[in-house]
Amino acid sequence: MRFMRSRTVLLVVAAVAVLAMVGSIGLAMLAA
Repeated sequence: MRFMRSRTVLLVVAAVAVLAMVGSIGLAMLAA
């Protein structure tokens, strides 16, 4: 149970990181 919870948290963190990366890239392309 604990492993599943930690895995879910890891997945959420990874998703947020990818979203932030895509967002920054989109902003850079918009500014360019």
